[in-house]
Amino acid sequence: LPLVVNAIVSYNLAQNALEQATNETQSIIAKNQSAYMLNWANERTQDIVTLSGIARISSMNPETADAAIKQYYELWGGYETIFLAGTNGVSIVSSNDTALNVFDRTYFKEALAGKVSISEPIESRASGNLIIVFAAPVRSSEGTIVGVIGETVPVSSITQLLVKNQMGETDESYLINAGGFFVTTPRFVDEMKAAGMIDDHPELSYQLQTTASKELQAGKSGHGIYTNYLGEEVIGQYTWLPEIK
Repeated sequence: LPLVVNAIVSYNLAQNALEQATNETQSIIAKNQSAYMLNWANERTQDIVTLSGIARISSMNPETADAAIKQYYELWGGYETIFLAGTNGVSIVSSNDTALNVFDRTYFKEALAGKVSISEPIESRASGNLIIVFAAPVRSSEGTIVGVIGETVPVSSITQLLVKNQMGETDESYLINAGGFFVTTPRFVDEMKAAGMIDDHPELSYQLQTTASKELQAGKSGHGIYTNYLGEEVIGQYTWLPEIK
């Protein structure tokens, strides 16, 4: 996921001292948020690997797996759902007792092939919420892949973190995907609606055409003065996070 940090400045951006000071501040924010996102992803990955190795789960026994999944769901918190699916993609158990079929999901196919997978932000079929899924193969005692364990994280929780780190009345931070679409909710969503840019929500529906978004789609990080999605001239930092889809 690319990470974008922007700050709208309403007066002379040509002042070198102002630009330098803003870039330095944004650089610190961008580094901190990038580090947090990577740590967050590593922790979620460790969680799913831990679950995949628990005997009560790898047995694929619905009763013991259900007890284990619900135990860790309550213990860890922060997950929308934790589920165990067979090789056919149909859930055997889930933390909220919802039946799922994830056979066509990319993360399921990757996990079934033996890879620990992190999904693109996708819409949950169970809740309709925007989520990121962490998935891992479940192996029998003989090492055969017998299923897939998955945990879903609501993207709204990431948005809340970014909001907490905003400084001032014009700073904003948001995530976009590799296609340049918003993943988290931007600060100025009301202004987007007033301008007729969106009808409802911008997540996965509004594609940015800014210099920053185009650079990020090319896998590049950087900073500079450019026009943002509202047509405002901003000083911005943008960071590509190749470790997270």
